[in-house]
Amino acid sequence: ELSRLDYGLLQFLPSQIAASCVMLALNNNNKSHWSTTLEHYTGYTPRALRECATVLHRLHAGARSSTLPAISEKYAKEKLDKVSDLPVREVNFALYDQTY
Repeated sequence: ELSRLDYGLLQFLPSQIAASCVMLALNNNNKSHWSTTLEHYTGYTPRALRECATVLHRLHAGARSSTLPAISEKYAKEKLDKVSDLPVREVNFALYDQTY
C-alpha cells in the first residue's frame, strides 16, 4: 500500500514493485533474499529489482514518521498482528549484485 503514495515508483512496472516487495519481505524475515525459483516465476533478477527495492525500503523505513500515517496505523492493529510495529531490517544491497 505504501507504494501507491509515492510518485517515485511510477517509473516501475507493477510486477517490479510486487517482486521487490517479496524480496524485501524475505529480507525482513531473515530469509534468503532471492532464488532461482523466484527469478523464474517473476522474470526478474535481484540486480533488475535493486533500484525499485531501494525506493520501497526507504518508504517502509520512513512509514512510521510519515505525514500520512493511515497505513501504519492500519497495520498496527491487533487483528493484523501489528506488523507495522515490527522493526525494518537494513538491506545489504550489495547482495543484489551477487549470484545466488
